[in-house]
Amino acid sequence: MNGHIVSEIVVSERTSRPRRRLVGALATVGVTSLIVSSLAMDRPARVNAAYATQPTAATPTMGAMPGMAMGTSTPGPTGSTPTVPMTMYDGAYRMEMLPLTGNAPTAAERAYAVRLAAVAARFAARFSTTAAARAAGYRTYGVLDVPGQGDHYFDPIASIEAEMGGFDANRPPFLVYNGARLAGIMYYVPANTSLARLNRLMPRSLVPWHKHVDTCVVGSARAGHVIAAYTSAACTARGGRFYPSTGWMAHVWLGQPVGPTLFSMDLPGPSTR
Repeated sequence: MNGHIVSEIVVSERTSRPRRRLVGALATVGVTSLIVSSLAMDRPARVNAAYATQPTAATPTMGAMPGMAMGTSTPGPTGSTPTVPMTMYDGAYRMEMLPLTGNAPTAAERAYAVRLAAVAARFAARFSTTAAARAAGYRTYGVLDVPGQGDHYFDPIASIEAEMGGFDANRPPFLVYNGARLAGIMYYVPANTSLARLNRLMPRSLVPWHKHVDTCVVGSARAGHVIAAYTSAACTARGGRFYPSTGWMAHVWLGQPVGPTLFSMDLPGPSTR
């Protein structure tokens, strides 16, 4: 999404002057994590305090799909890695998903996946319910409740860091709830992240990175909703605000084995939404 909504949101928040400057500097970056981060900048210390009591662990590194496909991916030459996203839809949300490489995950990639699942389990122990997330300072808004993918609660500090290109596997910017119960976590990186870096952060042999594109929001990010209007002109005509693209996202779901359902774009089970 873009920087215009950031300015709109910051005006309504009691942010400190240095944090206003930070949001202003980032406003041209313009995707979802930055927008939702700025919504909560008046109370970041509560989330930081929650993290201070989290168990510490070394940051996982790799070392040496479900979802409804409504489009196609153009394959490369035989044996090459697919690089053209598939177009997908969940309700009114249009997404692009990078297909899996088709390569068998290496032993190092599988071990890394196990460690990411362990990170999700640690968060589940502390933030198993939406009430626990809210008490710790996480927030959510209407546009973050995605059909088939759950209700996304964001950490204001971690999501700003993610928008700026940071990646900490031990501190995912989003918690994802199915109803009131934690279903998983979500990582986020800027839209201009290279395919090579995406693969280093979370291996594409297992992880179908995705992003939301051509999003039309009617109303505010807080209380608005997404409608099926996939061009700027169509969105404006219906009273909405058009956002061309978010950054890339990847889920890690609780209780799933290493394989397609652990990192699927959609919830691995029925939605209770």
